[in-house]
Amino acid sequence: MDGTSTASPGTEQQLIGGVAYGQSYRERRPARPLADVVSSVWVQQVPPGAAPYLHRNVPNGSVEVRCGLGQVPRVVGPLTRPLTEVLSPGSTVVGLRFRPGAASGVLGIPVSELADLVLDADELWAGRPSPGSGMSGRRRWCGAGDPKMLPR
Repeated sequence: MDGTSTASPGTEQQLIGGVAYGQSYRERRPARPLADVVSSVWVQQVPPGAAPYLHRNVPNGSVEVRCGLGQVPRVVGPLTRPLTEVLSPGSTVVGLRFRPGAASGVLGIPVSELADLVLDADELWAGRPSPGSGMSGRRRWCGAGDPKMLPR
């Protein structure tokens, strides 16, 4: 069976030769305490039985922190050209997008130094205290401490 089916808003799967191709993406406003510095939080998932998903990031001038569950968080600087990445079947990525001008204060580095870069948080903060140093920065950014904080 070939065709496109939308299982729920934000979810699209295309069936080709009986194989599911697709992903889901949910974007929400941040919790009120983050609203001054974060414009949105999101979750992107590729179902376990789906084919790998080619994700295309278009330049939009924003800075994001993304974390594949079980992986090191990554900081994505403002893009001046498209960026593509392959998301594996069964993967879940959570992230946040900073409001314009807010990333520098939170990350402790001028945004101009992050243009077109994708850095592991460990690289970015090497030799410097990470945000939320009372709790592992990796754990805090990934939301691993409280699954209720993920957008629904």
